[in-house]
Amino acid sequence: MNRRSFTIGLSAIGLGGCQLLPTQSLNIQVISGIIPGKLIKEFNQISNLKLIPKINKNYEELTQSFTNSTNTNLIATGDAWLPSISSSLQVIDPQQISNFNLIPALWRSVGTINSNLYAIPYRWGATVIVYNQKKFQQNNIPPIQTWQDLWHPQLKRKISLPDHDREVIGLCYKRRGFSYNHIPDNDIAQLQEDLDSIDQQTLVYTSNHYVQALVHEDTWVAVGWSGDFLEIVKRYPQLKIIYPQEGTALWFDCWALTQNLPDISSAYQWINYCLEPQNSHLITLLTNGNGITDPQKLLDQAYLDRCEPILTLPQTISLKYQKLWQELRQKP
Repeated sequence: MNRRSFTIGLSAIGLGGCQLLPTQSLNIQVISGIIPGKLIKEFNQISNLKLIPKINKNYEELTQSFTNSTNTNLIATGDAWLPSISSSLQVIDPQQISNFNLIPALWRSVGTINSNLYAIPYRWGATVIVYNQKKFQQNNIPPIQTWQDLWHPQLKRKISLPDHDREVIGLCYKRRGFSYNHIPDNDIAQLQEDLDSIDQQTLVYTSNHYVQALVHEDTWVAVGWSGDFLEIVKRYPQLKIIYPQEGTALWFDCWALTQNLPDISSAYQWINYCLEPQNSHLITLLTNGNGITDPQKLLDQAYLDRCEPILTLPQTISLKYQKLWQELRQKP
């Protein structure tokens, strides 16, 4: 139940009854649950375009599907996937999207790789900590409030972490007051020490099965993506979501344009529609994420100011992190 592959039932998409005769169709690929069917239906009814969605189970399937397709025009993909597929995408001109300036200023760079804008974020959420309150009370462990609390000695081998280098390295940095996007000096001894110590706390690294491990009480704590937990905590009241005091990473779902797009202005029309505040609010109401221009924010601005997107780092730093991560994951 990875937030990158989370599936909830997409509303039935009715494509009939258009009030305008479509002059062009756009083939889009999405993950189940990340764009309301109602929004697609209403757009088809009021525009001279017809969106034809293909629903995928997860981002692995989406990536494979659109890579092998010759007629996919737009995809809705997670920001973490953009670097690996940017060569198959078109560069976007934000000047052509009238609602682009409604996106919070610090989030407009999401989708930028090597100074080129490849995607426009339309939905967001956060990396969170979820813990089993019952287990904590039974073992007299203080409630989790910060990233530092993951290092509590009674949580040894009771934690699951994402199988994602930047998320784990980032929470180690955040624990010490740095940014997720911190660029270290040549000396990374402190980071190495933090990774080794959090590894001692960790039962499993997984981006797919951490919810199940928590529900089955194999783990007492999970670090994961908010969209995966919003419904689960309603069913399991012993589980509590925590947004760590130091701030956290933000994730984004974005619209990206493939190189099979014959008329880029039609894609801009749809993206602009998604960024209209009333439609962004609909995304909040009907998905397990937050519309990016929804004026009714999930988190207050003071806390959001301590949060940040995970941005693409210089290649030399990325390679250094990948090496650290491989060494960590290969430890016996």
